Amino acid sequence: MNMIMTQNHWKLLSTSQKSKIVWDSKKWIKNSFNYKVPFKNAKLYRNLIPKGFTGTGVGLGVLSSGMIVYDVIDTKNIKASHLLEGAVTGVSFIPPWGWVVGGVYFGADLVTELVSDKSIGEHLDEWIDDQEGRANDGVLVEWR
Repeated sequence: MNMIMTQNHWKLLSTSQKSKIVWDSKKWIKNSFNYKVPFKNAKLYRNLIPKGFTGTGVGLGVLSSGMIVYDVIDTKNIKASHLLEGAVTGVSFIPPWGWVVGGVYFGADLVTELVSDKSIGEHLDEWIDDQEGRANDGVLVEWR
C-alpha cells in the first residue's frame, strides 16, 4: 500500500478498484497484525472510508485552529503569522479548492522550512519587523 489517497481520488475510482484496495488492505492488516477487520468490503468502501476522509479533514482543521488560538492566548499577542495561518486554515475548510490552497501552503511551508530553517510565517514576521524598523518578532497586537 504505497499510495496517498484523497477523498477526490477515492470518488474517481471504480467500485472494483475500491473493493480491491479494501481487500488488499484487510489482507495486509490480517497478515501484519493478526487482526481480522470486522466489516464487509462494501461497507468499508461505501461508507466508512468516505466518512473517514471527511472526519480527518475536519478534525485536522479544528486541531490547527486550536493550536493557533492556544499560541495567541499563551503568548498574549497576535502576530502576522497567526493571521496568515488562521486565514489558510479557514480557507482549508472550503472543499475542494480550499483543500488545494491548504495543501499547497503546507507543502510550500515544508519546503521553505527545509531550505531556510524558518517557516513562511516566521519569514512574514521578520518582514513585518523590517518594514517597521523594529525587532518585535512580528507582533501586531500585544496585551499583558
